[in-house]
Amino acid sequence: IVIAPNDAKRIGFDLEDLDFNQPANTANGTVMGAAVTLDYIKIGDIILEDMPATINGADMDESLLGMRYLNALKSFAVENDTLILEPR
Repeated sequence: IVIAPNDAKRIGFDLEDLDFNQPANTANGTVMGAAVTLDYIKIGDIILEDMPATINGADMDESLLGMRYLNALKSFAVENDTLILEPR
């Protein structure tokens, strides 16, 4: 899970208090991120607790749902541009 800086502020993170010490190679070059643990993440009726995430040090238009979240589900699929999530 990669959280855009604006989303991180919106959910209560103070970016000044974070340690942006984790490099990530992206299509736009190397960016630095700060490791955090989300108390929970809720999508629809699915709630997963204690999810590791990274707050991106560079601006992003949207946050990214990662494979760690998707792999915690029973299954996921894409049908007609719709992501379908099935909890365990």
